[in-house]
Amino acid sequence: MKKNIPVVSDVYRKRREILAKNFLASNEAMLILSNPEKLRNGLDNTYPYRQDSNFFYLTGIKEEGARLLLYKNGNGKVSEYLFVQFKDPDKEKWTGYRLGIDKAREISGVDAVFYLKDMDTYLSMILNGTNVLYINYNYGSLHGFKDERMNYIEFLKGNFPHISIKNALDILSKMRVKKETIEIKFIREAIRITKNALYRTWRKMRPGMYEYELKAILESEFYKQGGEIAFNSIVASGEAAVVLHYNEAEKQIQDGELILFDVGAEFGYYSADISRTVPVNGKFSQLQKQYYNIVWQAQRDVMDMAKAGVTILQLNDIAKKTLAKGLIEMGKIKDENELSKYYYHGVGHHLGLDTHDLGGGRDALLPVNAVITDEPGLYIKEDKIGIRIEDDILIKRNKMINLSQSIISSVDDIEKFFRR
Repeated sequence: MKKNIPVVSDVYRKRREILAKNFLASNEAMLILSNPEKLRNGLDNTYPYRQDSNFFYLTGIKEEGARLLLYKNGNGKVSEYLFVQFKDPDKEKWTGYRLGIDKAREISGVDAVFYLKDMDTYLSMILNGTNVLYINYNYGSLHGFKDERMNYIEFLKGNFPHISIKNALDILSKMRVKKETIEIKFIREAIRITKNALYRTWRKMRPGMYEYELKAILESEFYKQGGEIAFNSIVASGEAAVVLHYNEAEKQIQDGELILFDVGAEFGYYSADISRTVPVNGKFSQLQKQYYNIVWQAQRDVMDMAKAGVTILQLNDIAKKTLAKGLIEMGKIKDENELSKYYYHGVGHHLGLDTHDLGGGRDALLPVNAVITDEPGLYIKEDKIGIRIEDDILIKRNKMINLSQSIISSVDDIEKFFRR
């Protein structure tokens, strides 16, 4: 049964207050756009809708076609406007009920809520009185790819040529990197759901099954527990596990293979991101165990050093040293420069409303209450072995807290699980 997640309008109101007070200068405005619906095929078959994370972060609104407009005047007074789709009874028969003004006001805590048809009037009034407008857009859109959002930005530039348009993500990344208590609570719940789904899937796993069968079991368990799918689940057996974003899930699983699960439930719009690599028959071979323990040790070494003030880049260097040392001792490589043949991704990323969340670059100092992943791996194509172990960790001043510690990961614990 879908869990009823309470609406906390005060949370969204407080975030907007912090944004306006600390990041908007006088006579600056910010326009946050919701995600558009995306066609899957045909003219009316869309992908399941997912709101823009930044729009949700500031409003709690999950409905498409909405806009949030903030403006700080010369005296420092902040005005907030929320625009939502019109409640059309005929259209609602086909596409579902719209929030309308009263419900949108209740969820968001924005007092001034209007229908979209009124937006141009308010936007023109504000843009004629300011020189700076922040809008949320993906940086990749600047390099030749024009999506609907970039087309809208070009429209604004043409109609308000005096406006300097800046990316709102520069501001929102500074806010979203530090997780609030309620955000950590939702991440913990997403992890709990993921743990249960993994365990229930492993208990049904047998040689001869297909990867897509396991994927179906796992994702159905997300929904049964009131969660959703945070990202395309990776279930990769044998040689397929050396492909980092393996999505096919078509292979039949052979006895003696390892299966890499890189999966995560979403709860309250917050994501878990967990990787575990387990033997389909419940028993690691000697070679599999050697590789696995190298990765496991690298993950522990990263956790030992993870704290406020370090960077993800520094944590990646720690992982690389441990991985290289282990492979050198095995005789697999001769020096650290050869590691890139078997480890070709970073050790972690920020986690939150997005699986790869806002939070600054890999060389940015981690603040207290950042949540990141710790996910070293080894990918040995010639041995048909791919191993990744990933946990979600909360950064504190002088240490980290492993939010997913209860999900077993050592060789002994995994083999014991399958002996039950």
